[in-house]
Amino acid sequence: MIKRALILSAAFLLFFSIAFAAVGIQKDGVQESAATDLDFRGNVVLSGDAAKTVQIGGAYELFTTGDTLVAADSGKTLITNLKDADGIVDFVLPAATTAGIVYKFVTGERSIIRIDPAAATATDQILYASLSQGDRIGSGTAASADGASGDSITLMSTGTGWAVTEMNPDDGSWADAN
Repeated sequence: MIKRALILSAAFLLFFSIAFAAVGIQKDGVQESAATDLDFRGNVVLSGDAAKTVQIGGAYELFTTGDTLVAADSGKTLITNLKDADGIVDFVLPAATTAGIVYKFVTGERSIIRIDPAAATATDQILYASLSQGDRIGSGTAASADGASGDSITLMSTGTGWAVTEMNPDDGSWADAN
């Protein structure tokens, strides 16, 4: 009977220590609080001893016309959605002087995206294929009646240019748009 009680107690403690585990939230290396109500969906894989940053979801914004981006837009997913008319949506990146600024662009319904690397500073460059300083990159050359939804590209500032960190599809659909 005592052995059974010990086993049940151990199982109870193990279950509750796993079920109510906390994730520490730190700022500048100092734990500020703990998150205990986590609801992950999909695959989350963390390994190694170093601290990890996990971004889940995130801010997004829908566009029917182009925009000149600012550093405060960093981290957003920028989605074009024209619905009623084929067209091109132009985005202008800020100067690539601050490393780590990131933008993800996604073509929505009936649209093409063109991205200009800081029109005011023709020395900025999107570091991809044969693009030169000041060249735009685009998701296509002509909008089709049914649209090409889902093409995406993620750009990150290196401090001197814009690196392509992710591209879908990666079959050359994204190209020089000058």
